[in-house]
Amino acid sequence: MTTSTDTNPYAPPSVVSNTPIRSAVSRGNTWVRTLCLIQCGVILVSLGAEFYNFHSIVGSGPIFGATGACLAILACRRRDIHMVLLGVSAPAFALFVFYLISMMNWAPRDAKLPVRFLSFTYAVLALPFTWYLLAGRPKLNGAMEETSDARKSPVGRKFES
Repeated sequence: MTTSTDTNPYAPPSVVSNTPIRSAVSRGNTWVRTLCLIQCGVILVSLGAEFYNFHSIVGSGPIFGATGACLAILACRRRDIHMVLLGVSAPAFALFVFYLISMMNWAPRDAKLPVRFLSFTYAVLALPFTWYLLAGRPKLNGAMEETSDARKSPVGRKFES
């Protein structure tokens, strides 16, 4: 017969960590956030280069698409669907512009105005979405913080008697 001082070796641990589970998940997000900032910079530099010299899309398009593909792959591994959408949009846009130019048989002077308009529209849509992803949406670290006694979860805290 066992006494109350004997411990059961098969019992689950009785110590509950006070660290929120989601804070451990967000630690690897720095690569995704950094690549998102790089893609934002590539959008701005590509747009500026395109307005300065239209022929720069030959070089900036593949760089833009590759940066977006890398962001999509990393974000997919982190299971961040919003960042995946932002990452996939870059190569999709670059391929769409390539498709338009090749299928419409546009010369550089013919493609200049529509491609500039499309690029500016993409930047107007993508940059605020990037800002929302980086600064506006709730951060994973702060999602589990307790704000008031009424909202506190009984999991992970001791009950006072």
